[in-house]
Amino acid sequence: MERKGFIGGSDVHNLFSLKPYGCAVKLWYEKTGKKPDFPESYNPNIERGKALEPIIRKLYEEESGEDIVVPSKQFQHKEYPFLRAFLDGLMFSDTDTPHVIEIKCLNRDSFYKARREGLLDAYILQMQHYLMVTGYQWGRFVIFWADGWALDDFKVERNQELIDKMLAAELRFWKFVENGPKPDPLELGDKRCGKCLYRVSCHGKKLQDLYDLQQEEHEYKNLSDSEDYQMAAEKYITDKAAFDEAKVDLETSKDALKELIGKMPGVYGCGLKIHYRQIKSKRWDTKRLSQDHKELEAEYKKEVFSRPFKPYEVGE
Repeated sequence: MERKGFIGGSDVHNLFSLKPYGCAVKLWYEKTGKKPDFPESYNPNIERGKALEPIIRKLYEEESGEDIVVPSKQFQHKEYPFLRAFLDGLMFSDTDTPHVIEIKCLNRDSFYKARREGLLDAYILQMQHYLMVTGYQWGRFVIFWADGWALDDFKVERNQELIDKMLAAELRFWKFVENGPKPDPLELGDKRCGKCLYRVSCHGKKLQDLYDLQQEEHEYKNLSDSEDYQMAAEKYITDKAAFDEAKVDLETSKDALKELIGKMPGVYGCGLKIHYRQIKSKRWDTKRLSQDHKELEAEYKKEVFSRPFKPYEVGE
């Protein structure tokens, strides 16, 4: 979908350069129509989410007992038409206005993290943008973990105070799109810059040298024809899945114990002895030290070579 000419809900976290992925400069390049420095890579997770969306919608209808209507067109803000909303659905229940439905297809870790800790700030901003554009009072996130075929939902109420701040930021940003200037970039070396499609335009040749991922890809060797590698890779994927599942279960068990312990410094019983005492320690603020005493970097910073092992599961 062409991303010029409007601000959508999934753009809002970029306005505030919200971690872990947000960047106002990247959004500014997109909205001003700048050609990316690198081609956008294929993301199977996004494609899977799109393909599963009708299935997730149907599953949630069966679970909730409510029908979800897919809007035939986008919504526009009445006063500011460049503020738009592309909705996954609207659910009509016993409220005066419909619920805005947003569907997220998550991996295992993200799914259980949402259950434990709640929705990401980026998701909250996205829903508040939709409520601002549509004028509705309620939204509902439907999250789905495909491998575990697990479904959950989160109800979100309109927050007018947040919407007012968000609207001011969106209007200010749109003036930058129409007349400039470009927003301030992230600090050189920020991890978010590593895979940004505009990293050279934003930071120059120096950053390209630091994050030349394209060249790294060309050095990879395809071992698909090796039976030994195939067996080892399949075993790793199976073991990793089992490990991740056990890790999620362990975190859930730890959370239950923490809730039971409360403010007690430690407990024992039933084969467990648990220390849960608050510990105070001091650590070097290396970021501040580097900022305040740049003259020390040349003397005390040194090149360190490593070879991290980072397997990623990818589609064939």
